[in-house]
Amino acid sequence: MKIVHPFDLLIGLDRSDRKADLHLIDTRNGQHRSLVIDTAPEALWEFLLQLRQQHPETKVALCLEQPAGHLISFLESYDWITLYPH
Repeated sequence: MKIVHPFDLLIGLDRSDRKADLHLIDTRNGQHRSLVIDTAPEALWEFLLQLRQQHPETKVALCLEQPAGHLISFLESYDWITLYPH
């Protein structure tokens, strides 16, 4: 019996002053991928734009560290992303 996950893609985001480490897990096929992007809002915007273009119907859960108030505010504008701040 195959378990159906409520999200198609899980993203872990660990941010520092200089970079953001991302780890993506595709729950549909079990593939994992890691990447590093700049912490500038433009870099995150570009990553999310590319992600949505590649996966237009994907349900995404994004886990991020706290405190990250400005980052949470930025990500809340994406209605296809469910945030899990910790």
